[in-house]
Amino acid sequence: MTARTIRSAPLLALAAILVFGAGAVHADERAKDKAKPAKAKAPRGIATVDLRLHMLAPRVVKVGEPFDVIVEVENTGVLALSDVTTDTRGMGNAKKVAPKGAKGKPRVDKRIAPGATVKLVHRYVLETAGKHRLTASCREARGWAAAGRLTTVEALDPAAFKADPAHAATLALDTSLSIRVLDAVVPEKDFRVELTLRNTGDLALSGVILGWTAQGGVTQPVKADSKEEIGKLKPGTTHVRTLTFTAPKTITDASRVLASVREARGWSASGAYVLVKDLGDKPPKKD
Repeated sequence: MTARTIRSAPLLALAAILVFGAGAVHADERAKDKAKPAKAKAPRGIATVDLRLHMLAPRVVKVGEPFDVIVEVENTGVLALSDVTTDTRGMGNAKKVAPKGAKGKPRVDKRIAPGATVKLVHRYVLETAGKHRLTASCREARGWAAAGRLTTVEALDPAAFKADPAHAATLALDTSLSIRVLDAVVPEKDFRVELTLRNTGDLALSGVILGWTAQGGVTQPVKADSKEEIGKLKPGTTHVRTLTFTAPKTITDASRVLASVREARGWSASGAYVLVKDLGDKPPKKD
């Protein structure tokens, strides 16, 4: 991302006009995933806001014996995340207990820089034998990014318990959103923007809404839509939307197109925007 992009696009200024408020891995695959961290890069003039959520929990535990659930949040976008809340929850008889010196409360990070990772540890006790569900979630307060994880831990009675080093598999609720300009950007001329949304998780998303807006003199045709209610999006499914905008007479650092996607329950969200001035007046290269 260029220095101009960084100077002209502080998150705080964008938050006020963003339309709305994201990769799936099993816990046992986390080491391999971490060995190839996502690079926080984007094409010239384009910025992404996204995160990756990792969850580690034992596959089997002993009834009544405390165990730790580890959650890590990685900022995989090119902009900082602000006021990020990370938490875990147990269902049924999964009881959260506070480790010594810890509060067992949600973690709130005022700022997570691009490429940075933060860690949360919560301790649980399963009071009855059987399989118990645990969830982890991470949300950026202004709606830029969110992701969720779901895992199942089995509790065994002491007589039947046998130590197992394996981690429980996790299911992901996640999305990715990309944005690109298809035409040369010329003052007072139309140009097309393509938004690509993908369900990168393991579970179907419901109530999915794709939204967009423009500022700095960039306009859309009169009565044009500002969002699309996609509804249900199955795992691995991609949805593409092409929009037409008109460049202003004078293209400035404030001339931009923004897009975001959210899942109605708040489990998943991601955002992206393009700074028109950074693109220049030459047609973009084809993929």
